[in-house]
Amino acid sequence: MRALVLASVLVAAGNGNGNGNGKWTDTDHDGASDAEERRLGLDPAVVTVPEPLYFDMIRGLGARAGELELNVLTHASWGRLPAEPTVSPELELVPLPGVGLELEGSFDAAGFRNVRVGVQGTLPGGLGESFLHGWLALGTHEPRGDRWRGAALYIAAYRFDAHWSLLAMAGVELDREATLPTRAATLLNPSLFFDLSAETALGVELNHRHVLGESSELLVLPQVHWQPVRWIKAQAGAGMDAKLGSTGLAGALRVSLMN
Repeated sequence: MRALVLASVLVAAGNGNGNGNGKWTDTDHDGASDAEERRLGLDPAVVTVPEPLYFDMIRGLGARAGELELNVLTHASWGRLPAEPTVSPELELVPLPGVGLELEGSFDAAGFRNVRVGVQGTLPGGLGESFLHGWLALGTHEPRGDRWRGAALYIAAYRFDAHWSLLAMAGVELDREATLPTRAATLLNPSLFFDLSAETALGVELNHRHVLGESSELLVLPQVHWQPVRWIKAQAGAGMDAKLGSTGLAGALRVSLMN
């Protein structure tokens, strides 16, 4: 009887390991087994760092060719007039290893707000299994006021251990409206994350935009990420939004479907 119990325990341990052959493995040393990362559609050989909720990337750095994602971001601000509820569906695809493309449209109470296109690349020269970096280029057009914006950012992602990770984006933006001179702005987005498990992470995201010679905007957004299976992920957060000399509350929800 004891031998039967011992055999059952060994079989259960073997079924829950990282590679199915009796040995638990974590190739990228991010605290999640290779088997768990494969179950969630992640690459066990590439360090995993969560993506920010509000300032979204185009899939993760080091994404594999053929990855596809459809997501919808809903966000709103309260405490300032007017309120700004916005819904933004987005399509992301990876045609080549490490290269992502996106197309996004945004809608508010008045109808169509803007369209955005983007391209993202992963740069070589990471530090072993803990660091990845890349770049992101975005172009946005708002028909109201004939406003055009273009941004270029550097992305750095670092995993400290099995729980803590940091992702930061920094860059510049050019902003032109039909009746105004072109303005330049700096963009900064640092986000700190704590992984509770392979499926769940907590984080706080900061979005800072400073128009040179003019005003600044700041969004502080604590958030939770949950991905129970490989094809769906939900991110939700609430925090503070400071803009144009006033401060209010902000909330955001993003639901993603992935292949």
